[in-house]
Amino acid sequence: MSESTVFKICLVITAHLVLISHPTFAAILTGAHIAIESNERLATPNNLYLTQSTSEQGKEIEDPIFEDVVSNRIEKLKQFLNSGGSPNRYFHAAINAGAIDSVKVMLERGANVNLAGEEGVTPLMTAARVTYRGGLEMTELLIKKGANVNAKASKGSTALMYASWGVADHYQDEYVKVVRLLIKNGAKVNVKNKIGDTPLSIARKGKWQKIVIALQKAGAKV
Repeated sequence: MSESTVFKICLVITAHLVLISHPTFAAILTGAHIAIESNERLATPNNLYLTQSTSEQGKEIEDPIFEDVVSNRIEKLKQFLNSGGSPNRYFHAAINAGAIDSVKVMLERGANVNLAGEEGVTPLMTAARVTYRGGLEMTELLIKKGANVNAKASKGSTALMYASWGVADHYQDEYVKVVRLLIKNGAKVNVKNKIGDTPLSIARKGKWQKIVIALQKAGAKV
């Protein structure tokens, strides 16, 4: 990995954590759809990359309902839905922002819990990836509503793979909880994506030891 790539990774992670307190910027920063795949735009140790284009981000900024959704402005969201707005609109963005109140309303109004976004990323994958925002509660909610725990993105990554990258040490315990929840609900621990990664290999690359232990206890192998 080149020095420039490492520097880019550090910048992204730093910005990610700085902006976490503001749901609008948080959702825009990481995009509504995140995948554990390889891409020339950003190569991190677990091949996480941003898939939302600049033009898409611009459209969201211009759309007032976007900020209502990611900021849990429920009354505004309900007005939008009552006027015929689609509950699937910005559903991924709401999950990405950790806006669980908005997510609950959208699901009640018929949002597709398995809606595949760009690169085949599902809501559950997004929730698992941004556990530090939505916590265990977001993943639990989606599973209860019928989310497919073994769905695969276009290059074979699963929600368990997303959850196996702990982001930061002080969030690792939360990710362990999500890993255990996914496994409890049938997530396959030895699945491989198209670039050869497994949940365990991803956790090991990040040196997320608590996640490694949780996966090994569930039967994950090298």
